[in-house]
Amino acid sequence: MQKKLFFVFMTLWSFNFYSSAQTYEGKLISDEGAWCWFADPRALHYENAAGTINSSYIGYIDVHGNIKATQINYLTGTSCEVLIRSCFQPDDHDNPTFIVLPDERVMVFYSRHTDEACFYYRISQTAGDITTLGKEIKLVTSNNTTYPSPFILSNDPEHLYLCWRGINWHPTIGRLKISELDNDNIAFDWGPKQIVQSTGARPYAKYMSNGVDKIYLTYTTGHPDNENPNWVYFNYINITGTDATQITLSDVKGTTLSTINAGAHNVNKTTYATTYPDAVVNQDSYRNWVWQVSRDAAGNPVIAMVRINSAKTSHDYYHVKWNGSAWTTTFLANGGGHFHQSSGLELCYSGGMAIDDSHPNSIYCSVPVNGVYEIIKYTVGNPLTTDTITRNSIKNNVRPYIISKSENIADRLIWMHGDYYDWIVSSSYPKGYCTAIHADFSLPSESIKLDSLLVLHEDFSNETGGVLTVSNSTSKTIALTSSNEFSVSMTLKISSSAYSGTLLKIGNAITYSLTASSTKPAITLSGTNYSSTNILGSSDVWKTQSRSTSGTWYTPSKLDWFNLTITCKDGRLISYIDGRLDQNIAVGNTIALADLILGGFIGEIEDIYVYHRALNSAEIRQITGKIALQETLHKITDKIPTDVYSDLVLTKTGAAGENIVWTSSQPQIIATSGLVNLPTTPTPVTLTATVNGEIITIPVTVHPRTIAKNTVLYYPFTTEYTDAGQRYVADASGNGNDARVFGSAQIDGELNLKANTNAGFSANGYLLAPDGIVDKIRSYSVLVKITPDRLDNLPRIYDFGSGTGNSVFGRANGLAAGFKYNGATTILISPSQTLVSGQTTKLAFTFDAATHLTTIYINGEPVKSANTITNEPYQLSEIAATTRNYIGRTQWQSSTDVDFCGTMDDFYLFDIALTQTEIQTLQSETGNALNMPSAGYDKIQISNTMGKLIYTGKQTLEHSWTNQLKQSGVYIVRTVRNNELPITRKILFIK
Repeated sequence: MQKKLFFVFMTLWSFNFYSSAQTYEGKLISDEGAWCWFADPRALHYENAAGTINSSYIGYIDVHGNIKATQINYLTGTSCEVLIRSCFQPDDHDNPTFIVLPDERVMVFYSRHTDEACFYYRISQTAGDITTLGKEIKLVTSNNTTYPSPFILSNDPEHLYLCWRGINWHPTIGRLKISELDNDNIAFDWGPKQIVQSTGARPYAKYMSNGVDKIYLTYTTGHPDNENPNWVYFNYINITGTDATQITLSDVKGTTLSTINAGAHNVNKTTYATTYPDAVVNQDSYRNWVWQVSRDAAGNPVIAMVRINSAKTSHDYYHVKWNGSAWTTTFLANGGGHFHQSSGLELCYSGGMAIDDSHPNSIYCSVPVNGVYEIIKYTVGNPLTTDTITRNSIKNNVRPYIISKSENIADRLIWMHGDYYDWIVSSSYPKGYCTAIHADFSLPSESIKLDSLLVLHEDFSNETGGVLTVSNSTSKTIALTSSNEFSVSMTLKISSSAYSGTLLKIGNAITYSLTASSTKPAITLSGTNYSSTNILGSSDVWKTQSRSTSGTWYTPSKLDWFNLTITCKDGRLISYIDGRLDQNIAVGNTIALADLILGGFIGEIEDIYVYHRALNSAEIRQITGKIALQETLHKITDKIPTDVYSDLVLTKTGAAGENIVWTSSQPQIIATSGLVNLPTTPTPVTLTATVNGEIITIPVTVHPRTIAKNTVLYYPFTTEYTDAGQRYVADASGNGNDARVFGSAQIDGELNLKANTNAGFSANGYLLAPDGIVDKIRSYSVLVKITPDRLDNLPRIYDFGSGTGNSVFGRANGLAAGFKYNGATTILISPSQTLVSGQTTKLAFTFDAATHLTTIYINGEPVKSANTITNEPYQLSEIAATTRNYIGRTQWQSSTDVDFCGTMDDFYLFDIALTQTEIQTLQSETGNALNMPSAGYDKIQISNTMGKLIYTGKQTLEHSWTNQLKQSGVYIVRTVRNNELPITRKILFIK
């Protein structure tokens, strides 16, 4: 980790998100977090009559698979983010839910997304305080689970009722005996039982209770994607006492529909509305979905629902209320279409709705305003009134929620803010649900005095690279004076190949270590071992996996640099990982600060802070925020080449949404947009990136136009080779971008795809270029010589990207350069000229990022230019990993979109828009034994078909280079003369 020359402490956590006086996006609760809307309460407030507890708990899961919660303690004016479980399935359905037990301990439930037959739970060891969560325990069921919703009712105070989606993917209920929680272990003493059986595959249910004898249940026939129409139903679950066999299901008028113990109540969209009219809320012709169920002061149910049209393009929000004799329906607003960035995916995902349980006529809706989703409060009355909560936002504000049981406090409304691509992290959508958690209130303002009682700051500036390199056998001792109250904060990196060891020792009493077998950190106190529930890692490996809920537990990704902070105060030793509380151990007065012993693991250490006091959570977050920003800047540095020959991708936002501001010492050479104006001589330029006050400078050299440096790949198709059973064609550019050969494709001096058929997708031949080849490309050129055997339908010459809705391509019939970005409308640039079957044509497709000009060339002559394609190739990787980079294959197979049939030769990809002269030069005829480079070249490089360099030197005598060749065959000859454009030829040499 490199040292920074400049750093300004930033108050990241208390940043108020005002970009101007007119903009309000709320206040930050957590910079990474999300939730679904079917597991509740996702946030809960609890205050007791004795006045000893007054706290809120806000739960969420981030894209790294960390299940987390922020606890706000209003009595102490403090907040803390707690790591409930690391390395979980990175899926927003897995957010935690909360319930306060009779002894005032807080119980937290969570589960995977319907691919594991169990729940997980943790219980606080101290009343009202989730910073003291006990060990994780598995609650086994006989069916897969998701969406836990727990309840305790005064009619049956001995039990906890848990509702979820379980048996047959349907609403399910089970009962747990509370007395068993004295030792944290619990099991079902009744159930699980399926509540209803729908004709739809997956009914979606929302629950709430009156706290006494009823659990309210509103649900749909199924998923609105699959059910059109999708009706809405309402039932009560009646808890009359401790006899579970008497638990019944009734309609809104109290008519008994079933005894749950006897079997599920059958629901359908045919005769049901006639047979059970008082169980149906809505039977219109829309794809309805439910967002919340609440109740008014009289106990009448209130439902927030959305009507989605058949095409799934228009979502209307409604407030539906039972008035004692009928359902009254009030239109609130149009919610637009799906709120997220991924077109063609989850089209029924509305921005969201939330009822204020204490004022059930008030509903908060996420509504598109000027293209961005804002939170607006609607109050049902005569007339309907509105109140704007967020305004002029930069990013979307979605899935609002009123903290449950928060009627006595002002801090109530929370929501997700930011970008959203999918509900699960995968190779298809690696960014997943990259939102933050915002609120209409600030976290408590805690004092930040990072100079107070600071007794040591060691930045290892005298060490090589500004870091202390340690190993298992080396150590460094830092002498410290004793203190019963203290904090030690350090930034470290453990070798990925030796991910274990003793990370820190404080005297002889405290050891912080990591075991290779569990990868869970442990604190050893005077011989007693306390292992963490959480793995020291992340679920980022899911970014490389297919999009599915398969039940698989993938090997966690190891952390890179991270912050470890340990504090001791009031008899408790607490550890934090990257600012999130991990372990909280009661130690009494037996522990004190002593000398630090560094070493015992293979890795590096940077920036140690030691205090004679316990840092508060805000201070720890600030130190951690510094590390996060440093890592953001490191990743930026890694993407900027030292020598620049083409346009640069200058990242504008960090992983947590931080704005990155760029400046250039010579904007006429490198603009702040990253566009490059190549100079006539090598020119040094300094780029500067600033993130929340931290600055990093990046010196580069911009070189004159040198096309050889712009070659990303070149396939002359001379031959193929086999490696580990896979077929490959070599990249003759020298960049190592060899392509895999699939199906019936043959490499015989050309790419032979003559066996391809329009209907033979599974057997057709094609090439797959390496992952990510377009990820740094802004301008580009593709050159290729093709001889089509057939030109029916729309065969692809190349199609680079991540899938059917996200690619840049060239088409042979209906000749066109195309771009499809994130499922939006395909943009095509097509000349009037057409290709001819059996006729060889040299094609070139170029795109200039500065002008957005796309040009198509036929045999070296431009035939069409237009600037209607505005997206650039690198932007494809912002949506999903670009792992489908095809030559000769289409991203999607249909009756018209087909694979190429014929032959290709000399396929080039450049990261610059070539000129006409350059294209004509590159596509000059290849040589043969009678047409070889003449004398007078400054440099000649000869390679064999595997890319191995055979000869390099000057060509001073005609054909003298042939003496270097031992046998007849095809060779790649690269020639340069008088600093002109390098020419690469494929030579057939006959000895």
